[in-house]
Amino acid sequence: MVSDPISLFPCLDCGDITLVRDRRDHGRLSQVHQAITGAHEGNRVVADALCEYFTEARRQADAEEKRVRSLAQQARRAQLKRMPFEVYRLTSERQTKRTQALSRAGYRCQVCGQRDARLDVHHNTYERFGDEGIYDLVVLCERCQGLFHGVLEDAS
Repeated sequence: MVSDPISLFPCLDCGDITLVRDRRDHGRLSQVHQAITGAHEGNRVVADALCEYFTEARRQADAEEKRVRSLAQQARRAQLKRMPFEVYRLTSERQTKRTQALSRAGYRCQVCGQRDARLDVHHNTYERFGDEGIYDLVVLCERCQGLFHGVLEDAS
């Protein structure tokens, strides 16, 4: 037995009519419809207020947008990896990682704990240069960095 629809809601993209027979769906769609029609231009439309065609089209568009963003990020990481260090250190990505490392270390040298000295963010490894993780970096004061480099030079 099919009951008569209790409300008709137009799709906000194509205008097709959605028949609503369930009171819960009616309440939900009423709230969504009121929120969307009163929303400012540029706000995302809630998928429940769209017909199936546009809901699927938006899903596909969002997936494509995500794929394009991912490809752009991969290209940028590859570009960063090829940069000379002196150029890389001036990029916003490097500056962000530097700030994260300093914050994680509490703005102290991670070897001696000194806080009032000039701090440098040093690479533990250059394996992931340009795409390093936060734990690939260590915060050192000038003295500890000098000791660190001295140990490396003595070992070679």
